[in-house]
Amino acid sequence: MLWCGNINLNAGETYAIVSAQGQNAQGTNYPLQVEFAGKVPGYDSLTEIIIRVPDQWAGAGDLWVTISLRGVASNRAFVSMR
Repeated sequence: MLWCGNINLNAGETYAIVSAQGQNAQGTNYPLQVEFAGKVPGYDSLTEIIIRVPDQWAGAGDLWVTISLRGVASNRAFVSMR
């Protein structure tokens, strides 16, 4: 689960327009499955994004994760898979 600012879905849009990608230390990029994206109740500027990380990544070490919406990529978030 990631929490992001400044992500707004327009009327009629679903989380299907949100994509995610992970990058390992070797620079290999992997698509990640987005399972949900929506506003956090009580926090209008905060969006919760749930991504599924493949089981084979368990204990894989460190990853950089990027979220994209309508072709615009976020800054990268550092995630440690221990």
